Amino acid sequence: MHWAGLASLWAVHANADEVVHFETAAAVKPTPFQVRIAQQSGQMLKSVPGTPLNGYLTRPPGKGPFPAVILLHGCAGVLQNDQEVWPERLSSWGYVVLVVDSFSTRGVHDPCNGLLVIRVYDVYGALDFLSKYSFVESSRIALMGFSSGGITSSRRCNLAAPSG
Repeated sequence: MHWAGLASLWAVHANADEVVHFETAAAVKPTPFQVRIAQQSGQMLKSVPGTPLNGYLTRPPGKGPFPAVILLHGCAGVLQNDQEVWPERLSSWGYVVLVVDSFSTRGVHDPCNGLLVIRVYDVYGALDFLSKYSFVESSRIALMGFSSGGITSSRRCNLAAPSG
């Protein structure tokens, strides 16, 4: 095979990025004690809903199912490297990529001041979002992050797909 043929094998282009919307996993669930006390006083506790988030979904060509990567940006927000370079590279290797934008819907302007803990819930929301699609192999979802996203990815994130 000559060089042009080899180049065409490596030049697999992903489907265009799709802006997607999902929610973080609910950050606060009432404890059994809080539920019991509320019931005793005739109140009903409501679950705290997740925070709406934006993301960028990139899929490799084909029907799948494909393994996936959840990508978390750093303190500077979603940069070109996060939104274009890594999704293109990973999708050319056969991965679905979901870039999670943790800042835009929260109106974050001072990004690395205490937000790291909250971003763990973004990961679980992204996992739930991806696991619902037939083109994603839900048992093969990885987590990747840069800077503060890397710190978040090292914090006890167990990416087992949700059951049920």
